[in-house]
Amino acid sequence: LVAFGCHLLLGLEGLGVLRAGGGSREDAVENARISSLAEQVVAMYLSSLLERQLTALVPQYLCHLGEVMRGVLAHETLSVLTDALVTASPVPGPPIRGLASGGKATSILESTADAACYEVYHGMEYWFGHCHARQLRQQHEQGGSQREAPQGPRL
Repeated sequence: LVAFGCHLLLGLEGLGVLRAGGGSREDAVENARISSLAEQVVAMYLSSLLERQLTALVPQYLCHLGEVMRGVLAHETLSVLTDALVTASPVPGPPIRGLASGGKATSILESTADAACYEVYHGMEYWFGHCHARQLRQQHEQGGSQREAPQGPRL
């Protein structure tokens, strides 16, 4: 249900449905309230992903959070991955079949942990590019700048 709510809010936001159209103070307050609510739902969804150790899905949603919450959840994601890498324990995600204990098992765990870390770091780099472009677009919209709004990385 949280996943559905998160995706519904992100879809509506992408369509521009969640923003009040006028430039009045009331519209600004309403936009801030809706934005705060949307951030709480996205953060709740990300927390549920982290609880289920689905770290590979986290980066694409981080850019929809404010700076503080984004930092907290990025830190938590990287902590989960770092723990798996340092301890060579099973990394978040589906279990590895046929894994026996011993030297070969540790090597497989380390390799899997490396791959999981790389995937999330690469995902964060890619999606934080979107985050930066989104912030610049919002500044452009709020400031009424004459320059063209940046587009950001392509999907």
